[in-house]
Amino acid sequence: MASPSSPARALRPITRQPSAALQRLQSGEMSLEEYLNERTEGALDHVRGKVDDETLETIRVTLREQLRSDPVLIELVRKVTGHSPEASAADSV
Repeated sequence: MASPSSPARALRPITRQPSAALQRLQSGEMSLEEYLNERTEGALDHVRGKVDDETLETIRVTLREQLRSDPVLIELVRKVTGHSPEASAADSV
């Protein structure tokens, strides 16, 4: 058996259970837009209460815009969810 610091252990893939939000998205209980909103709000948890509401809203809007426009983030969202945030944004306009 490989020791905790052995190279074989380091190369073993990490398996994780999907988040509750991702499970709800995959089961059709929530839309991609709702999923991204929930994940964005989770990302803001560490700054909530430390910045004023206007700054928090600016960060929120910036994060969501990045999810719709940054090619790396678009690909990451597509790989994780199977949906494109670009298409979701176009559908909600």
